[in-house]
Amino acid sequence: MDGPPLPEAARPEDAASSISPDADTLRQVATQLVNNLDLHQCSVKECRAKIAAACGLERDGLEARKDEINILIQEVVASLDAKKSSQPSSCCEELGVESKNPRRAYLVTLSHTDKEEGADGQKLVPPGTYTRMEVRDFFLGALLSTQANRDQPLACTSMAVFQERHATGQIHYHVALSADKCFRFAPLKRHLLAAHGLASHWSGKTDGYAGCIAYCYLPSPTKAVEELDPTPELWPSNHPPLSEASRGSVSAQKLEAHREDQRRKRAGKGKAEQRVREVDLWPIIVRENILPDEVCAEKLMAYAKRSGGQALVEFCFANWDKLPGIVAKSWKTEKVEDLVAAASQSRLEILEGACSAPCTCTGQWACFADAILSQNDHDPVEWRKAVRDSLVGGRSKGTLVCHAGFEGNEGKSFLFRPLPLVFGEDNVFVTPPKSAFPLLGLEKARVVWLDDWRFNEEIVSWAVQLLWFEGASFVIARPQNLYSGHLRYVKDDPLFITTLQSDLHALKGKLKQGDLDMMVKRLKLFEFKQKVTIPSHVAKGCGSCFAHFILGPGLQTRVLRSEAAKRGATPSGETPEPKRMMCLSWTVDDVCTYIADLELGHVVAAFRDNAVDGRMLASLSETDLVSELGLKPLQARKVKDRLT
Repeated sequence: MDGPPLPEAARPEDAASSISPDADTLRQVATQLVNNLDLHQCSVKECRAKIAAACGLERDGLEARKDEINILIQEVVASLDAKKSSQPSSCCEELGVESKNPRRAYLVTLSHTDKEEGADGQKLVPPGTYTRMEVRDFFLGALLSTQANRDQPLACTSMAVFQERHATGQIHYHVALSADKCFRFAPLKRHLLAAHGLASHWSGKTDGYAGCIAYCYLPSPTKAVEELDPTPELWPSNHPPLSEASRGSVSAQKLEAHREDQRRKRAGKGKAEQRVREVDLWPIIVRENILPDEVCAEKLMAYAKRSGGQALVEFCFANWDKLPGIVAKSWKTEKVEDLVAAASQSRLEILEGACSAPCTCTGQWACFADAILSQNDHDPVEWRKAVRDSLVGGRSKGTLVCHAGFEGNEGKSFLFRPLPLVFGEDNVFVTPPKSAFPLLGLEKARVVWLDDWRFNEEIVSWAVQLLWFEGASFVIARPQNLYSGHLRYVKDDPLFITTLQSDLHALKGKLKQGDLDMMVKRLKLFEFKQKVTIPSHVAKGCGSCFAHFILGPGLQTRVLRSEAAKRGATPSGETPEPKRMMCLSWTVDDVCTYIADLELGHVVAAFRDNAVDGRMLASLSETDLVSELGLKPLQARKVKDRLT
């Protein structure tokens, strides 16, 4: 090799005495090689091999110190490049250039150094001088000290400090760092060097913070478990365990990207694409918006033939009958966070949340509901309270709301039809077919709607019905080839039933009058006799109007205020016409509750004396409210504004 001689400790004849060269020797060797060779064109592994050979070691003699050597090579090359371009390095430890696309998570390496100061006189401190906790505090302090230079405040969300030792006993640190937003690291890097003498190397991982943790937590072919830090410093105190933090989040997009990456790697090795699994359909189903309907299998096969390739076509063909279930399962997986959040809500909270859903009936559902109840001599206020009490209190004797008709078409099912719209179809257990296991799936529901229920023993035994309807526990039979044992049902899911008077009161089979009497005691019964014709777009139900109708004026106003606060808007909302029409179904008591809730209790008596119901309230002008009911002009405006 031409050029200046190698350092004494690195000559081959001294190899026996330099089995593990120190950091200064390695830097001198690397600098000499960079001056004499074009290491810019070498791979990092080849660079390590050349340095090892120059030190009299085998080509893989420095593999145990791979991380240290990699960082050293980068620093030396960058430092010499800076000198060649007449841009002197600020210190012997190159600060580096930040990525144009900053990250939220970085892996920071604090390498060991034997130098006391850099070329420009900057003090350098070996990382082993500090403890894990001190290193943690240095990073938090650096973050705090550099806030003034940032457009927006930056907060550290997670940090883990790992201490590792070389074979020589020298200490270096790896710090996994995550923030609440993407950030550029140069200010922190400069602060660590200036304030604490710590030279640092910053890099990122494709899996973000999880990838940084995994690098330090999991062993590799070149790093044994014994070399890993068994007691890293974790921050904050509720930092997840490393077994969790080292695993990145999974999404449909990431899963699809991983499969495509594997397909390309296999192709590079001359291998065919791997077999399609059920989970591989999840990204496709979501991206193509294939919903779980009656033709979802056909839609999936059409995509497979068009763009999915042979492997996907073969999978769909072989699993045709399973495809609808896979589609449904994929959407549950996609929305699982929302489903978990909904499961933690009470039924009343779900009902209140439905108030902010868009109206689909232009406000007509409530008008028809009010009319159906009134023409069958039922007080809408009493019916609303019965439904609300059932939703809040759950199943118990006397709270089960039952609509009993005489011939049909009386609107008894119409009043319950919005239940699946409010709680979700998967959360409403509907009338089961006759089978060996009719109540299978009941345990997953939040609400039960037995439409056109027959009070006999063809589907469910009379004894189980009595237990079910009074709120007692009972056993749900399950197929033993799919489940282990049967299930004791103890939930309080409320029940809503529609039936015929003849089915409710007629003696059938071995039933006696006492059996019927016990059943009737469990029901909150509403009879329907008058037939009604309902437009098809209203008959489908409206979750928003149902929620408003059940909650009543007082609770409606509370919900509207809550939603307005979340949006930063006024309680008038975004669909004023349906909300104005909602008051048409109010009784005098409802109107008085509404007025009192507006903190206008001093005029409630006037509204009651004049029998102002919802329809009259909607027709009154602000002038009428002032002249006839004693409100002041601004109070009258408030009353009308809340209705528009």
